Amino acid sequence: MSLAAEAWDETAAQLYDTAESYRSVASMLFQARQHPVSIAVAAAVVSFTAWLNAVAARARQAARQARASVDAFESALGAVVPPSVIDANRTLRTALVTANGLAQNGPAIADTDAGYERIWAQDVDAMYAYAAASAAASTLTPFDTPPTVGSGQHDPAIAETAWSLIAAPQVVSAGGHVMPVIPRALRALSRSPITTFDACLSTATSPLSKLGSLSAPTDFAINRLSSLNKTASLRRAAALLQHPGQVGGATAAATARLGRASSIGALSVPQSWAKAAMPRGIEFETSDSDYVLIDPSNLLW
Repeated sequence: MSLAAEAWDETAAQLYDTAESYRSVASMLFQARQHPVSIAVAAAVVSFTAWLNAVAARARQAARQARASVDAFESALGAVVPPSVIDANRTLRTALVTANGLAQNGPAIADTDAGYERIWAQDVDAMYAYAAASAAASTLTPFDTPPTVGSGQHDPAIAETAWSLIAAPQVVSAGGHVMPVIPRALRALSRSPITTFDACLSTATSPLSKLGSLSAPTDFAINRLSSLNKTASLRRAAALLQHPGQVGGATAAATARLGRASSIGALSVPQSWAKAAMPRGIEFETSDSDYVLIDPSNLLW
């Protein structure tokens, strides 16, 4: 774009010089010979030089706007976050997550994610600003078509003399129709329909990101316990499927022992308690008695 600006400036200077040359030659011709042809040519030159001066002014404006586009690009380049900063943020997060076995790095991970969200917001703002500035810089006033001179129906000599002053208006008009296309596209980018939606959610993005980072260690622990529980359940189910006879046997063994508890006084206890060695001096009855007889003098501890 800098080279384009220089080219537009050079074109404008050449147009100004050409217009001045035409004006000078026409003035000399008109002063040297008062002839209808020279008078007609002088009139055509006045109109044509005015058009050349207008085109030169538009070329100068195009050069200024090209430089404005360069400035917009450099401003956007300075506003976006450098890739090295983004890479450092992602590298730090990876290191924190790797060393987060006891969830001690949760707050640091949350801060890192919040910083990454701010990076995105800064880059988005920079690109929307660049799109708007580029749209303004690329909006050029269309060039006017060159004036037409007499057709020469009354005097063929006039038409033959003035033919060199006639440009190609179709080419200039086509260029004028093409030029506004780019600004319209850039304005469409700067007026994205989701801009308002993003702005509404921007205040909630950082807190939600921090909350998600803080809850990540808990999610890991819960998922770990759930997987261990599932693994144990699957192992038991696989063992029962491999030995289906053990299922009925286990049920029968449990059913056969129902109602066969021993008693210590009015207390029902497992049978293994009755077989355990009791200290001497303790007697208990398995009848309807509610008492346990203890002789402290005979206890040996």
